[in-house]
Amino acid sequence: MIGRKVTAVFLASLLAATLLAGCGGGAKKGGESTTPQTQQPTQQQPQQTETPKAEPVSIEFWGWWSSETRMPTINKIVDKWNSEHPDIQVTYTFVPFGEMNTKYLASVAGGNPPDMVVSPDIFTSIQRGENGQAMELSSLGALDLKDLYYPNFWDAVTTDDGKIYALPWVGETKFLYYNKQLFREAGLDPEKGPVTWDDLWTMAEKLDKWEGSKLVQMGFHPLMGNFGFQGWVWNAGGLLFQNDETPTINADKNVEVLEWIKKWTDRYGYDVFSAFKGSFGEGPQDPFIQGRLGMVVETATFEKEIKTNAPTLEYGVVPVPTPDGKQHQNASYSGGFSVELPVGSKHPQQAFEFAKYWTQEAAVIWAQEQNDFPAYTKAVETITTPEFKRAADNMQYTGLIPVPLTASNYLDFVNPAVDEVLMGNMSAKAALDQAQSQIEDVVAENLAGN
Repeated sequence: MIGRKVTAVFLASLLAATLLAGCGGGAKKGGESTTPQTQQPTQQQPQQTETPKAEPVSIEFWGWWSSETRMPTINKIVDKWNSEHPDIQVTYTFVPFGEMNTKYLASVAGGNPPDMVVSPDIFTSIQRGENGQAMELSSLGALDLKDLYYPNFWDAVTTDDGKIYALPWVGETKFLYYNKQLFREAGLDPEKGPVTWDDLWTMAEKLDKWEGSKLVQMGFHPLMGNFGFQGWVWNAGGLLFQNDETPTINADKNVEVLEWIKKWTDRYGYDVFSAFKGSFGEGPQDPFIQGRLGMVVETATFEKEIKTNAPTLEYGVVPVPTPDGKQHQNASYSGGFSVELPVGSKHPQQAFEFAKYWTQEAAVIWAQEQNDFPAYTKAVETITTPEFKRAADNMQYTGLIPVPLTASNYLDFVNPAVDEVLMGNMSAKAALDQAQSQIEDVVAENLAGN
C-alpha cells in the first residue's frame, strides 16, 4: 500500500549562507653590509599567494509562470537571493504548466535535470519520490523544518514512514467574482453577490445577452473559470474518492452535480457554450476581464489579474455559492504546490538552501503580491493586505483536495465523461458509471504492483 496522508485543511528560518573570501600578502627582502662580519644563513620567506576565489555555484529551477502578472514577483525573489548569495546564483526557466511533468520526468531519465522544480501538484510529490524522480530530503536537513509549515501541508509531502520528498510552498482558495457594472445594467444590486446555486441561475438570466442566435455576454456557467466538476462536487458535499483505494466517482451526489452542470450547458446550447468559451484566453483576453462574463469562480490570485489587466473594472468578491447558501469546510477547494529536488541534481545542498528560501522568505513576498496562501506559518504574521486577509479568512471554508496516489490520472477518465454528458451523448449516471469502472481498474492495477 502506498503510504500517504489525506486531509482537508485550513489554507502557512530565514536561511543564511556563507561567503568565501580570500586574503593576500607579500615577502620582505634582506640587504648587504660593507662592514666585514660573519655571514648568517639567509632565511627565505615563503611567498604568499592570494587564495583563488571559488566560482559561484549556478543552480537552475523550473516553474510555469511567464505572464506580466507573475514575472515581476519571480524576478524580485530571484534577484534578492542572487544579491545576497554571490556564492549560489539562481536562474529561472519557464516550462508550460501542461508540459511540466513530462519534461521533468524526461530530464531525470536523461540525467540532466534542473536543480529544483516547483511541482504542479503537492499531492503527487510523494508519488514522484517513490518512483525515483524526486529526492528524499531528510539527509539535507528537511526534518528540522517540520514545525515551520502548517501540519497538513507538511503531511502532503511526507509518507507514513517519514520520508520527505518536497517542501510545501503555497495553497489557494477560491471566490466568486462579479462585475458590478453589469449587475447595475441588469437591474441587480451591485452590492449583493449570489449566495446559493439558485441565485446564480436567476442572476445569470438577467445578465445573459444575445444578438440573435449569438451569445455576446454570458451571465455564468459552472465550467467557466477555475472550479471544475470536482470543485462543484466538493461544494455540494460530495467526494470523488473516499480514500486512496476507494473511488466514488458515480455516487448519487456526483451524478446530481453533473446533471446540474448539464442544465447550465443546455441553457445556452453546447455549441454556443463551447464557441463562447473558446473565443477567449488568459490574462487580458479573459472573458471576465473583457467584461463579457458576469460572474466567475476564480482563485484569490485572480484579483491581481484584474488589477493588472483591467484596473478600472468594478467588481465584487463573495464566497463561492453553495446549494443551500451555507458555507462549510469544502465550500471552496484548494490544490497546492511544493518544491522538489530532482534526482540527479548536480548541486543538491545549494538547491536545498534555495528551496528553503523559496518556501519561507520568498513565500511571504509571493503571498503579499500574488495572494496565494503560504504553507510557511510565519507568513500570516507579516502580511496585512486586505486581499490576503480575505484569503486567510476563507481558508476555514477551503478543503485541500488530494490526488489519490493509486490513480493520480483519474481526471483523464472523469473529464471525458463530463464532456460526453455535456454533448448529450450519455446520461450523467452512465458516464460516471463508466469512469468509475475505468478508475477501479487503475486502482486495482496499481495496488497489485505495490
